Amino acid sequence: MKFILIGKPVSLQRPRVTKTHTYNPQSKEKEATYWELKRQWDDYWRTRDNSLTTRRPYEQPLQLIATFYMPMPKSWSERKRKEHVGHPHASRPDIDNIFKFYADCATGVIYKDDSMITSISCRKLWDLNPRTELTIVELL
Repeated sequence: MKFILIGKPVSLQRPRVTKTHTYNPQSKEKEATYWELKRQWDDYWRTRDNSLTTRRPYEQPLQLIATFYMPMPKSWSERKRKEHVGHPHASRPDIDNIFKFYADCATGVIYKDDSMITSISCRKLWDLNPRTELTIVELL
């Protein structure tokens, strides 16, 4: 099962702490990503089952394959952009922080808990169309 999220991949930020409370600076981004994943999840099962019932999140071991297509700097020439399409992106943000953001957002929609993920494969590539592609593979 494959999910495609259009837009620049987002990396996870730490919660912020003040004297009186703690808050998550990415709460709106997380919520928007959660609802987009839920929409794609529901659409997939509606077309497959041909019914309006939604399928519950996975509760068995899963493999998560994530590909993050990173945007190219606007300062690059058109020639340099074309040359770098599909090449590895070896600069910030860190791949583990990007992965954590999407793994957190998918919790409760695709899988019951992110402890269900037993195998991970991630990569960051340059691309003209920034997006995130998540592929879920059932292992049992």
